[in-house]
Amino acid sequence: MTLDKFEPLAVFDIWQPRYHDKTVLLSMGKVKATKCKYIKVKFTKANSMEGDWVVPTATVKKCRIESNGTIQCYVVPLDKLEVLEISNRSVYAD
Repeated sequence: MTLDKFEPLAVFDIWQPRYHDKTVLLSMGKVKATKCKYIKVKFTKANSMEGDWVVPTATVKKCRIESNGTIQCYVVPLDKLEVLEISNRSVYAD
């Protein structure tokens, strides 16, 4: 997904996805608190998922909710994530 370089993003640093069901858990509280249209996911310990990934906040809010043992989380399938590309052109330019 290509986004404008000035598009505000909520950033989630995640260790790694859940490989057994090919999902990523995003904190329900943090998702509900964001006012951004898009969420950027950065995997810090997963070599197979290098780079930045993005998913629309509206898509995340439609996913099922599950506990990770401590907090409630949205369970987002990995196929909903797209590689983040930043456009050098601004849609806000004259």
